[in-house]
Amino acid sequence: MALIIADRIKETSTSTGTGAFILAGAVLGFKSFASRCTSPSDTCYYTIQGVDGSGNPTGEWETGKATYSAANTLTRTTVTASSNADAAVSFSAGTKQVWLDMTASQIASLAVLTAVQTWAAAQIGGVTPLTVASNLVAVNLAAANNFSLALQATTGQTLSNPTGAVAGQSGQIALLQNAAPSTLAFGSNWIPFDGATPTVSITASARNLISYYVVSATEIWFSLNKHGVA
Repeated sequence: MALIIADRIKETSTSTGTGAFILAGAVLGFKSFASRCTSPSDTCYYTIQGVDGSGNPTGEWETGKATYSAANTLTRTTVTASSNADAAVSFSAGTKQVWLDMTASQIASLAVLTAVQTWAAAQIGGVTPLTVASNLVAVNLAAANNFSLALQATTGQTLSNPTGAVAGQSGQIALLQNAAPSTLAFGSNWIPFDGATPTVSITASARNLISYYVVSATEIWFSLNKHGVA
């Protein structure tokens, strides 16, 4: 099941009552729900309005969240506002326009990045692989918070001074030692938390973890956890 958000999805329907709407085809210049939704489980936010023979609104309207429950069928599951005192509208005979919408209730549920948030589910950032070129590892902190790095065989590598560093960012770099272990040095902007530059595990295929915090564009505090592997 996916929540479908798409532009210019609009169809007509002649369904009546408070039940599911049978979609009759896309309005000229628009796409059908079927072009974006998959039955029987995709959901979307919708608006329905009754129109007369000239396409003018009749006064019956409804917004809410629906399930694309079968081919060309939209089942109204949650009504958020309507011409019937915000309850489900028993639509009368005639043509209705049905479109995929960004409703006020949907916008109200979006995260406001400048406000404190309480999350009801896990928030997972992607992990961006780092690569080695001429024994140097470039790190662009504007690309992600979390990274992975597979060290190359035998030859020592250097974690270069990051680009895109902004104060307050933090994250991790997961290291995988090579089967033929190598070393990892750090650019001058990498500042160890305890003042002593750590060394990565030299055990074949060992996994280490770098945790970092950006103090400024040229000062990135970090620590190295070897998970008990020498």
